[in-house]
Amino acid sequence: MDHRDDPAVYLERVGSIYVSLFRMAHAITGNREIAAYVFRSAIVEAYLRRKEWQGRMSFQDGLERTVRGVALAELKRIRAAGRFEVDWILPEPVVQGAAATRQALLELLEKESEVIQRIAMLYYACQLSHRQIAQVMQLHTAEVSGKLHRLSSRLLRALKLGGQRGMRSLEDHLEALLLSALNREGEEVPEPGVVFRSFERDVMGATRPRTSLSRVIVTLLKLLGALVLAALIWLLAVLLEPSPETAAPHSSPDPKVQSITEVPP
Repeated sequence: MDHRDDPAVYLERVGSIYVSLFRMAHAITGNREIAAYVFRSAIVEAYLRRKEWQGRMSFQDGLERTVRGVALAELKRIRAAGRFEVDWILPEPVVQGAAATRQALLELLEKESEVIQRIAMLYYACQLSHRQIAQVMQLHTAEVSGKLHRLSSRLLRALKLGGQRGMRSLEDHLEALLLSALNREGEEVPEPGVVFRSFERDVMGATRPRTSLSRVIVTLLKLLGALVLAALIWLLAVLLEPSPETAAPHSSPDPKVQSITEVPP
């Protein structure tokens, strides 16, 4: 067995990106409890379907893709069932590298509405498309594109950046800043031990052999077929057995011969 298939090895690798995966689920769903459920479900699904993405993408990319898919599907299901509370707020980023520019960018970003902050997080850190962000935020795709464009314009003017080079620099700084927020520890992040124990229980339940109804039916049909075949063989044997009427008569002594051959006393 490949050592990467060992659940313990898998969980050890998940641990290195544990916080960012949960925060991604939280940013997409907007609710901590839903995000915790999504996160638990996603790491189980990614493990059980690991053969589908291993070799095509990195371990982190495979997990992030699974989290995005599970979160979007769960968000759609939850909304169909009713309303829920949105408790997401922008985690505090860690300002590193080009500190002056990123500190200024952070201060500008903190003045934006929570809607704009969340759209920026979904786009630059969670790598959702405009269409997926529209699905999350319940907006039209054109609205998402417009909000991102206007945000970039405001930040470019405030930071006095211009041209394509300035745009690329802004996007690099935004991505780095929001990724640092995605990886920031916090009290809202679930305790790993609870999540990992849940993973072990779910994986063992999913991989434990089960007797399915179809397997039971197939077994019963095989048994019935064997009984029918045995009955046919018995019936054929009975039909081929000669009857008493057709059996050859036993020879008995001829009374005349007996009387001739008898010696008188």
